[in-house]
This record gives sequence, structure tokens and C-alpha cells, in this order.
Amino acid sequence: MPTCPQGVIAFYAANRLGAVPVMIHPLSTPAEVEQYLTTSRARCALVLDAIYDRFAPAPGRTGLETVILARISDYLGPVGRAAFWMQQGRKIPPVARHPALHWWKDLMGRRHPAAPAAPTDAERLAAILFSGGPTGTSKGIMLSNRNVVSEGLQVAAWVRITEDDAILAALPLFHGIGLAVCVNGPLLAGCAVHLVPTFNAHAIARLMHRARPTLMVGVPTLFAALMREPAFRHTDLSSLRAAFCGADALPRPVKERFERLVADRGGTVRMLEGSGLSEAVAGEMAAGALARSGADASVAITGIAGPTGGTPTKPVGLVWFAWAHRGGPVQCRRFVFAGDREAVRRQSVAVALQGLVDLLG
Repeated sequence: MPTCPQGVIAFYAANRLGAVPVMIHPLSTPAEVEQYLTTSRARCALVLDAIYDRFAPAPGRTGLETVILARISDYLGPVGRAAFWMQQGRKIPPVARHPALHWWKDLMGRRHPAAPAAPTDAERLAAILFSGGPTGTSKGIMLSNRNVVSEGLQVAAWVRITEDDAILAALPLFHGIGLAVCVNGPLLAGCAVHLVPTFNAHAIARLMHRARPTLMVGVPTLFAALMREPAFRHTDLSSLRAAFCGADALPRPVKERFERLVADRGGTVRMLEGSGLSEAVAGEMAAGALARSGADASVAITGIAGPTGGTPTKPVGLVWFAWAHRGGPVQCRRFVFAGDREAVRRQSVAVALQGLVDLLG
């Protein structure tokens, strides 16, 4: 599912009932969908009607028993539904009836017997995310309740999120940042979350104008596209107090241009770059790239090696980070997808020095 109300509701409902939500890319190929369903042994799937064709073969080839279909327009008002139908909805092919198919809106409109809450435990499996890392076939990452809740609380504490905040959630739920940083952490803090199902620079500019979020999280290409959008360049950004970028290396020019644009439009924001491990839903934010981690953790670069893989034209370097948490040290690894050993070393030293300047200044 994209970042939409049905995906968020289903994530928390499944956890409450003791089921395990498996978050996958909505644009996965039919072969990838079959792999994910088989690996996770999923019996029920929540699917957007616009991409149902990718799941259509699954019930006969996997253990999938039930498919719940949702529409983007399910939670839109009359005007929004009409606008969506004119722009995209009328292009979505109709779905043929099938005994395994049920519509989200129909199910939510019915009365259902009360279901007992499942026993809760910190180490109980909370979600499975699929990630292939820099290379290779995607593998299921098993996250516990402790993983998801700890990261949410760390994000809320470090960013100082309160009930007065509002966040623009433009990253997907199947990604660790989208799930933990854009949705779970803010909701734990009582923050309003504005969900963005698909990226459209003009639509996001209008949402920024209407909702006036105080926080936003995105990837470098998202911020670059927003800065090219005329409507965004003329939007009042005085409500924005923090911006975070992750999932890919943040080019310095993008960071500086965005900060200047926000300043020109009435805001005071220093964009921070984040990186983390999907395997732990753990992340650290950096000023430049001298890392500052969650509420009870610190990070240091302890070693560099490279190249460790990739291709001749795009080798993959590896940086080791040492994580020191309260109660004892924890060792983690972070991949850096940029250049050979010397290139990675130069970049690491440069960003660490810049981070130190930023923090001291």
C-alpha cells in the first residue's frame, strides 16, 4: 500500500490482533509479490485497486486466501473524490468479482463482533519489511515491537515532537523511515500526520500551503523536485521548523538551496541528513554527517573499507559505525554507496568536519 489511511489503519489493527503486517512496495512485479507472499506465508493482503493486477495471480499460486481492495478515494470528501476520478480514478480498470475479493469500504461499513486483543510482548514480531540492500534479492526483515516503539519514541524525543506539530509524510510505509519516522513516531507524540500517497510536487505545494506542517521528511529527489515547482517557491514556509532527508546521499547544493528557499519564504530550517538500518529500524540524523542518533544513543565512525561490491563503474564502499547505547555498547554496520576506499574516506572526513563546525557554530 502507498502512504494512505488504509495502510496505517491496517498496520496498527494487525498488530493489535496479533497478526504480522508485511509491508511491500506497491509497484513490485507479480514475481516479487509472489516471492514476498510465499516467504511471509501471508494469508490476507490489502491492495490498492489501481495495482490489483500485480496480485491477481497470487491466490492460486500462494497461500493467499483473502484480498481486501482499497481505493485512494475511500477517505476523500465529495469534491476530492470527483477531482480524483477526473484525474486518475476513471483510468483504473474495473476489478472482476471473485470470492476471495472484498472491498475495504464495505468491510468498514459493517458491524463486526468484538475481537479479543492479542497478548503483547516487546519481542513479539511487529512487522516484516523487505529490503535487498545495495545488491541482491530482497529479504524479509523481522522487526519486533521493541524495534518499532523504541525508534518512534527516539524520533519523538530527539525532534521534540509535540501535539502542536504537523508532519508531511511523503515517504512510503514499506520503508523504515516512512513507517517509523513519518508515521509511528509522530503518532506516538500526538502529532498530526498528513499522508501523501504519491509524489506530485504541485500537490505537495498546495498541501504545504493548506496544512502548514512544521516538519517534513523526504528524499533528495523530492526536495530537488519541490524546488523546481513554481507553486512551492511561492508558498509561505514560515510554519516549517525542521526538515529531514534520508534513503540516499544528500547533495550539499540541494541542502543549501532548500535552506535558502525556506529562509526566503519566512522559515528558519537547517536540513538534517538521516541514515539508518532497516534491520533494526534504527537511525541517526546528521548535521553534515557527524551523527547524532536517537534519544539514548551516540554514534562514531570506527572503520572504513572499500570497495566491497557493486560494479566497476559504481563500486560500493562500507563504513562501520559504533553505537553506544545506555546500558552497554552495540556494534552496527552502515553501507555507504559512494566510491572506493579513498573516496569514502575523503567524504567521511569532510562531512564529519562540516558536522563539527555546524554543531559548534
